Amino acid sequence: MLKELTNNYYDEMMSNIERIIDTDNPQIQIFKNAMLVVQGYLYALKDELKSYQFENQEEEIWFFKIEKPRFYSWFIYYKELFALEQSKPIVNREEVNAYYREHMRYINRFFRFNEFLYQYFLLESDELDSIYFLRNGAGLGPLSASVPMIDSGFGTGSEYLFSTFRGLEMVLVHLNDVISQDNRADDAFTKAKSSASKLKWTGETLHLIELLYAVHGAEQINNGTISIAQLAAKFQEVFQVKLDRYYKRFDEIKRRKGISKSKFTDQLRQIIIDKVDEADAKIHK
Repeated sequence: MLKELTNNYYDEMMSNIERIIDTDNPQIQIFKNAMLVVQGYLYALKDELKSYQFENQEEEIWFFKIEKPRFYSWFIYYKELFALEQSKPIVNREEVNAYYREHMRYINRFFRFNEFLYQYFLLESDELDSIYFLRNGAGLGPLSASVPMIDSGFGTGSEYLFSTFRGLEMVLVHLNDVISQDNRADDAFTKAKSSASKLKWTGETLHLIELLYAVHGAEQINNGTISIAQLAAKFQEVFQVKLDRYYKRFDEIKRRKGISKSKFTDQLRQIIIDKVDEADAKIHK
């Protein structure tokens, strides 16, 4: 029940963020609006938890270790980007990139300061989960210096650090992308077109959008921290195709009647099965 509810909340939240990103507002306004959207869903989760009784300790650990950070990390991400944009020096590109690099060094220092729990996060360890992710657990001990005041009904402290690790990793990816883009003489789309090994999507754009959402939902890229907007930009770059207003095209997929909502990925699945059967037939000849 709780997982279904949080999945619905998460899908709604990401759809709202995508719409915000697709506007023509200044970046700082986009970051602020996205941050407020995430904050609203965190409040909704908190309200749900007031009347919800976890079925067991495993479910409570799952919520504070995995599920709340899935939401909260986006708040950390947009909060950091908002603060960066707000304080960004209005000078030349080199100074701005130096400012970004300094913030990247700050993030890495934060990871080193919280080295033990960060390694616990990276290695997906679980032996101390009952200490870190149960509200009646022993807590963070000396690590609590990195954690703000926590609402004991809606947090353990450790989930704040897990959310921060995940959010700051996304910030590192974002800043690295920005710096890399600034250092290229041509924009990524033009460079892809002039590449010696050209790739161009020649199928239906809607099929690529279906694939985009499937790949994003599988969370296999950057540990699932890449946003749908970032992934769409990469698809455009690699396949030389415009995916303008991809989230509106995704509505077409959701409204399909009489045919599978995963029509294209169903075809891909059947192609793989046919290829395997064909290979097995050759082996057993």
